[in-house]
Amino acid sequence: MKIQKTEFSIPEDILIEVLKEFPVKSLLRLRCVCKQWLSIIDDTLFVSVHRARSYSRPGGVSFLINVETGETTNLFSFHPEPCSPPPRYIFTKEGHGLSQTTAPVEGLVAFCNKIWNPSTRKIINLPPLPNKFPIKKPQYLLGFNRSSNEYKVLAIFRVKGGIKRCVSKVLTLGSNSWREADYLGHRGLYSNFCMTSCCFNDILYIYPYCTGSLIVFDLGTEKSRLIPFPLTKEFGIHCQLHEVRGNLVVYMSKSKFIWKLEDEKSGRWTKENIIFPRNWKLNSPNWSCHYPYYFLYNLHSVPELKNRLRSVHHCSKLS
Repeated sequence: MKIQKTEFSIPEDILIEVLKEFPVKSLLRLRCVCKQWLSIIDDTLFVSVHRARSYSRPGGVSFLINVETGETTNLFSFHPEPCSPPPRYIFTKEGHGLSQTTAPVEGLVAFCNKIWNPSTRKIINLPPLPNKFPIKKPQYLLGFNRSSNEYKVLAIFRVKGGIKRCVSKVLTLGSNSWREADYLGHRGLYSNFCMTSCCFNDILYIYPYCTGSLIVFDLGTEKSRLIPFPLTKEFGIHCQLHEVRGNLVVYMSKSKFIWKLEDEKSGRWTKENIIFPRNWKLNSPNWSCHYPYYFLYNLHSVPELKNRLRSVHHCSKLS
């Protein structure tokens, strides 16, 4: 008796729904199943859908902690879900703190001269910066250009010897060469001048400490310009940048308000108050009378910002 072969094809929309539930390492292996799966997994739209799903999938979100020992800082990652495994060691860097750690950009994180992929746990070492003079404390800022689907790294550093000046270079991730970048920042910057950055809509926003201006770096044209910063004594070393519904938001840990950039061309900012729930103080015996250091993530609107401030804690307890 002759057995008749039948072909069964899974509809592509159902296949996408199934594949987006797999972690990255499994997807890399599933690329070998057939050409259709390879085409789906490598598609930039699927990559975006999979990344968005990972934020709500168990094990899809990683938190970072740093443990300082002597003159070095050990970096670890862990998942916030119940019964999650112990923190996983990433690497050790010289110096203290995470002042040179940028916010995640499209699934990647920059640590000094390294790029870390939390999904694959791989670390990429950036090529050395070319310069005929000694370089002092370079700052590496990661951005993503959706128009070209490219990750770019902007390096800003001070040059020792001769005339003290700041130089900037840009690198497309995957290439091995740095090129000149337009930089309009202040020449007399502090050694730890760049405390925070934020990237969205193909723009890298950079906060240089104590300069009174915000650097706006276009990842497409690789040109920069300055916009005025809100003049307030509240903004200091703990100032942070964040994106809320397509607008840049500036806030400072231990502050009672945020500033939102309403119009980038005119440099117009609006001030919004942060309202903390009253029962937070009652539920914690260690709650200080002062506002705590806090971190914002996954926020979509200013009303939500007022009501859903999560991951609130004292930095002094994170030793």
